[in-house]
Amino acid sequence: MNQPPILIFAQRYKAFFDATNDAIAVFNPHGDILDANPLLVQLTGYPFDELVSLHLKSIFDADDVKALNRIIQRVLKGKHQENPLECAITHRKGQRRYLEVSFSLLQNQYGYDYTLFAVMHDITQRKDIEADLMQQAEELQRVFDAVPNILMVMDERRRIRRMNRSGLATLGRIESKVLGRRIGDVLLCEWRNESEQGCGNGASCKDCSIHNSLIDSIEEGETIINIEQSIPHTADADAYDNSYYRVNCVPLETRGMRWCVVSLEDISAKKKAEIKTQALHESISQSNLELKKSLDHLAQSQAKLITAQKMEQIGLLASGLAHNLRTPLSGIKGYSQLLKVDLADLQELDFIIEEVGIMESIINNLMLKSRKDHQKSEEVINLNDLLKIELQFLSANMYFKHKVKKVVDLDPTLPSIRGVYSHFSQALLNIIQNALDAMYTSKKKTLSIKTYHDESSIFIEITDTGCGIPDEIIDQVFDDFFTTKPSTVDRKGDEPTGTGLGLGSTNQNIRQYGGRIDIQSGGHKGTKVTVIIPCWRSKHISIGMRVLIVDDSDTMVGMLSRMCEDFGAEVYGVTDGEKALDVYQRIKPDLIVTDMLMPGLTGPELMSQIREFNSEQKVIYITGYSENPEFKAWLLKEIRNTDFAALLRKPFELEEFHQLLHKMAGTRESAGAN
Repeated sequence: MNQPPILIFAQRYKAFFDATNDAIAVFNPHGDILDANPLLVQLTGYPFDELVSLHLKSIFDADDVKALNRIIQRVLKGKHQENPLECAITHRKGQRRYLEVSFSLLQNQYGYDYTLFAVMHDITQRKDIEADLMQQAEELQRVFDAVPNILMVMDERRRIRRMNRSGLATLGRIESKVLGRRIGDVLLCEWRNESEQGCGNGASCKDCSIHNSLIDSIEEGETIINIEQSIPHTADADAYDNSYYRVNCVPLETRGMRWCVVSLEDISAKKKAEIKTQALHESISQSNLELKKSLDHLAQSQAKLITAQKMEQIGLLASGLAHNLRTPLSGIKGYSQLLKVDLADLQELDFIIEEVGIMESIINNLMLKSRKDHQKSEEVINLNDLLKIELQFLSANMYFKHKVKKVVDLDPTLPSIRGVYSHFSQALLNIIQNALDAMYTSKKKTLSIKTYHDESSIFIEITDTGCGIPDEIIDQVFDDFFTTKPSTVDRKGDEPTGTGLGLGSTNQNIRQYGGRIDIQSGGHKGTKVTVIIPCWRSKHISIGMRVLIVDDSDTMVGMLSRMCEDFGAEVYGVTDGEKALDVYQRIKPDLIVTDMLMPGLTGPELMSQIREFNSEQKVIYITGYSENPEFKAWLLKEIRNTDFAALLRKPFELEEFHQLLHKMAGTRESAGAN
């Protein structure tokens, strides 16, 4: 016989009531317990018959009963319970459990119009875990506050969410003035207002290690360790001062977002001491380097002098030999012409006269080259004519004449330059000779020489089909005494030899005219050497400026003075900052060229005093220490206005300095015209 539906529902309800993992109680509006499932019996420790005769307040903590009553009254009024209520329940033997209690309203149960149904979920284990986590959080907070460095927790927008007590004390801040701010605002970074968006968006922030470390840690999840950064900030109204920090960033995953923990260690005192020590060390190293360079230069000069003396002797010998050959050649030519009158049909006499003419041309070329190579004064030079003479001179070399194919393309409109003839003849001959040596073992021997020009420069391309230059040594070819060729003692057969002085002297000769040498080599596919010479010397225009040179090196003062004088400037040179101030008051220069690091007054200290007299004084800073944190803030401030300040890093090209001189002169002239 089928059971009625109501009975089936009751059985299912009873099965759920007894088998659910939550404790369940049914009670009347007065709080009297009417029914309970086995799990509630187990949690309270009361027998079922005793439990169903108790009131709710008998099983819940007294502190929770009021909250229970308030929710029960809301449920009885038909209002929904929004969130479960956390309550504590005590076993009759004293064991304490924590529950989340949810109430529902039942109708027509146990003879009452309304009864209540309470589902109690055991959260004791979760509460124990939360208590442990809370304890760990308190311990971590104590550790966080005890760390002597500045510790911060940054969110995904690089805003400060928490800072430890040591950090607040170090920075002299209160927590409410720190939270929600960015690091640059809290550290009072001078760059923080470069952009309307604030810290991290200015041009200088791209080079800030703290800013970049935060991005890498938050966005890429990288751990950044021991990065140092200087923070420029205003110490008072007139003086700039830097703070130095060692930065660590550790990524932090929280609430589904990427945050990071940042540690800042203030190392300002240590860093400033290191900077002074480093400056002293660099000064000593620079002095040692200059001494070594002087010794190397002396050795090179001695070697070059010996070579020059030998070449001079050979040149004199060749010149004398050529001169002595002229007389017998004249006789041969004269008698041949006399014989031609009597023996007009004898063709052999024509061949003799023609060959004598060739010998005369060779002798004339040899004497011309010998004479010009001994001249030390500047003259107007056509590089096409010079190349023709050098190639004709090389024709005496049987290897060059018979085994090498020559491809010559000379620009007929090539402008002339002004210089010492031997500087260019020796330089180009050295490059051509190297090209010939490189083709010693090549099956195909082709030498290509091409000249051309544009508005600013003359180009001479010398290309060979030789062995090429390996990538690993191409940067060393201009070093003195560097060569891959054997010495005369170690040579095998007639292979080319070398001393390592050729390209070094070639580079020096070209650089003193503001030129440079570019080398392109494709391994075993040959080499192209391009000599680039500015046309400015043939377009010489006086800049008409009064220039003050300040550098503690006499050599540098002399070199810079000569560069300025070449442009028609009136030059004054001094070797320390104190003298520079005296000279400045007397001459009122249009332009100051100063080193940064000098004994006594440094370049920034000198210009700081001069700016009090003339805020628009033009200056070119020349230094090898532009990244030194002690100078970096000053330079950034100075070179913002490019009309009045420029930076030239050592070592520099001559043309770079000339361009800055022209720029400053142009600025001065335009300013005067207005």
